[in-house]
Amino acid sequence: MGYTSIGASNPGLSSCKINSSNTTKISRSNPAHNAAQYEKLKTFYRYCDKYGKDCVKDMSNGKYRFYGKITPARNPGEMMGRRYVREWDYINQKTRGWNETLDHSGKIRQVRPDVSITGGNKVHYRFDKSGTYQGEW
Repeated sequence: MGYTSIGASNPGLSSCKINSSNTTKISRSNPAHNAAQYEKLKTFYRYCDKYGKDCVKDMSNGKYRFYGKITPARNPGEMMGRRYVREWDYINQKTRGWNETLDHSGKIRQVRPDVSITGGNKVHYRFDKSGTYQGEW
């Protein structure tokens, strides 16, 4: 059972550990000793279960990014596949998401924000091999 430290930049999650059994003892020594902290911890665990605990990035601005598994491209070629990314703001409990298309070197070549962000339209942002923005379609 592997353990991973989480939340170095967030005092509410700074000393927590994720374990594969997802059991948490609630006590005064646990950072989730009140209902609000416990709800945030449960949200964090839920996203870890959905996206995998190895695919979590603790951002320095109080947000976490959860990276989904890569779905292989349907056609062989320049792109390796796509993955869904969920960003969760620990402080104000807001989320946003987008799809990323990656090439075989692991570079992001296309981003499509969730339609809730783009007003119901599917907007794709393209990047070249060096990461330079090429436009949208």
